Amino acid sequence: ADIEEAEASVQSATQRVGGRLKVLAPPSLATYELVRLIRSFKQIHPKVTIELTTNAQAETLDEDFDVCLVMSHARPLNGDFVARRLAHSQLVLCGSPDYLKAQGRPQHPKDLINHALVALPFVHDLNFRRPPASARDHARDSQPDESYAMAFNQVALSTTQLETARSAALQGLGLVVLPSFVAAPACASGELQCVLGEWRLPALNIHAAIPTREHVPAKTQAFLEHLTQAFPDSEKDPWLGRCTQSAH
Repeated sequence: ADIEEAEASVQSATQRVGGRLKVLAPPSLATYELVRLIRSFKQIHPKVTIELTTNAQAETLDEDFDVCLVMSHARPLNGDFVARRLAHSQLVLCGSPDYLKAQGRPQHPKDLINHALVALPFVHDLNFRRPPASARDHARDSQPDESYAMAFNQVALSTTQLETARSAALQGLGLVVLPSFVAAPACASGELQCVLGEWRLPALNIHAAIPTREHVPAKTQAFLEHLTQAFPDSEKDPWLGRCTQSAH
């Protein structure tokens, strides 16, 4: 009887979309994307209470949470988790219009030697890659892929917080490397402009991860499905277009 009662309780919990859902996410992702998605999720499932914790360690997985949103580079995720990639976010180099007007717009990565950087922990030497020529370039001589590694000589400000780095760039302290989802709103409004738009920096992979469990609660499954529907193409950067439109 106890076993049957326990099984019935588990079945009810896995089918009922309600209760408290504990979510862990990097602060920047929570601010620029996750809060918007939580709002639309709550419109569908109002009985779910979201308990959102932000953690600056972008590659943290914690089994105490129902869902972990994780940003990482190429390194695979470790731990007893089921992870689903939602999207990737290209790192983009940006500056304020006033800064670029005063210091000039770099035309090649080597021009960055004359520019100041707002530095973040994940930005050291910048490895730029120029993608294959597009169809409109075929009229010119075909060129192989280019790559260029660049280290800034001038660091105007060093910070561990993406939002602080973004604010510093808005104030014209220097160029900054931001994930596309952070840069996109400011680029779309004209507050920041993407530079070297023909070149690509590395990308961050964005995953949604849940602890490996035999019975996944309905609230967890529903939230995971909502995130997946918001990013239907996990191979695409959905924010990059709004960044690169300001590249010239």
